[in-house]
Amino acid sequence: AFPEDVQEAITTECQAKYHAYADGKKKCIHVVGPDFRDSFDDPDCTIENAVKKLALAYGNVFEEFCADKSLKKMRLLPISGGIFSGPFKDDLPEITAKAVQAAYDALTAEKKEHIMQSSIEMCIFMEPEFKLFASAFGQSLPPAAPEAVAAELKD
Repeated sequence: AFPEDVQEAITTECQAKYHAYADGKKKCIHVVGPDFRDSFDDPDCTIENAVKKLALAYGNVFEEFCADKSLKKMRLLPISGGIFSGPFKDDLPEITAKAVQAAYDALTAEKKEHIMQSSIEMCIFMEPEFKLFASAFGQSLPPAAPEAVAAELKD
């Protein structure tokens, strides 16, 4: 079960809550992303609306991160990835990049500065998805990237 403060704070999708475990040594921001699985036949569930929903979720994660100035490193997973991506599975890298940018753009100048002074990583565990996410986030990959990714995945 999740800690009580997390259960109390997260009552609907896109909400987030920071929690420190193991006497503060392990830190986690819990977030419930939108579940797009039932969106295949929903005409209102467009890529633009998916970006808006995910931007809200990422924005709440950023708010939780920025609330504790001692936090300087954050590793993110793609919110609503995997089975939760529904009809957006193939578009999720692009949707995620746009949502992260929109969430960042909505922050105050002070919070943007905190983010910029921190290490923020997007963790992609499936090697075939890595290039798609790197491309969506505007990063060029060196020729040896797949091997480097595989090595990093093993670490």
